[in-house]
Amino acid sequence: MSSPESATPEGTAAPTPPTTTPPTATTPTTSLAVAAVAFASTLAPINSTMITVALPALRDDIGSAAGVSWLVIGYLVAMAALQPIGGKLGDRFGRRPLILGRLLYFAVASIGAALSTSLAMLLAFRVQQAVALALTLPNGAPLLRLLVVEGQRGRAFGLVGAATSMAAAAGPALGG
Repeated sequence: MSSPESATPEGTAAPTPPTTTPPTATTPTTSLAVAAVAFASTLAPINSTMITVALPALRDDIGSAAGVSWLVIGYLVAMAALQPIGGKLGDRFGRRPLILGRLLYFAVASIGAALSTSLAMLLAFRVQQAVALALTLPNGAPLLRLLVVEGQRGRAFGLVGAATSMAAAAGPALGG
């Protein structure tokens, strides 16, 4: 017997809200999504570890260890502070457009960082890189969960994890 709250006037059970239909097969689009999430997930560890090799040279050029330390601190603070906001924005506006838009934002910030002519300019672009990645990273796993078939999710998450780990290891070599 159903409760009065869940019954309709005709006495039948109330309809359940629609749910998202889970994927039933791996498609080329799914494979592309896994590759895009893996790529996006590699940018943060590469960006974090490759600068460590450049810090001594930057300190010598700038003449200030404190100024150079802000390149690391500003990046990490922006990443930590904005990731929860990135997740909420993905919930509200969709994960795919957020990831793709922020990757473009990251590319522009990276070009700006490469062309910087002062510590202040480099710091500003480095923080913009962190903003872009902080808004991107919390949306990768939920996107994979939505797009990848349940039986293939472990493989997809394993690929993303392996790519992220390799990126962290490759960062110092790429930075120096």
